[in-house]
Amino acid sequence: MNYYLSFDEAGNVSSSLKRNRLVRRDRNFQWIGAVHEYLEVFGNIQSSEIGITHGKDKAYTDRNLQIYLKREQEGKPFTPRDLYYFANELRDNAHFNKSILYYEQFLDGKEGWIEDNIQACLKMGIVMHSLVMRKRESNLYAGLCYTISQELNSAVRWEVIFWRKIIIILRYIGIQKQQIISRTAVT
Repeated sequence: MNYYLSFDEAGNVSSSLKRNRLVRRDRNFQWIGAVHEYLEVFGNIQSSEIGITHGKDKAYTDRNLQIYLKREQEGKPFTPRDLYYFANELRDNAHFNKSILYYEQFLDGKEGWIEDNIQACLKMGIVMHSLVMRKRESNLYAGLCYTISQELNSAVRWEVIFWRKIIIILRYIGIQKQQIISRTAVT
């Protein structure tokens, strides 16, 4: 089924995904993940043009962040998908430095979905730029990541390997991630 995530000013769908929502109960499919669960299905899958609109009617809470923080504290393992969504929750709740660490951990694992890898690079660049702007400092690495992320936003297709190579090149010339975090720490 189509899962409509957002709409433009005219009410047309601007972002959608395919989701498995109508399944046979006797197949005992399982929901995967502690947060942002997905239904793991297999077998004879039929597509449908039925659309479901994703709408949040409730006020924002930090519920998802609290679930991830508890899992982290308990030492429970994180899947690549969990790492990505935990980084997003940290970012959304203004834990910017920690979000960078989790985006890095996610990307270093090289097991994420291509779409999530691209978004992680984009979001990490924006977070780094934001931290630098808060300190009103010039920082080549964060500025370049932000510029790249803006290009990614307007691009049709990019390979994550390209972004990882940019980071590797920057590290090679002596710009380390730890320098960014220590120079942009928000107290």
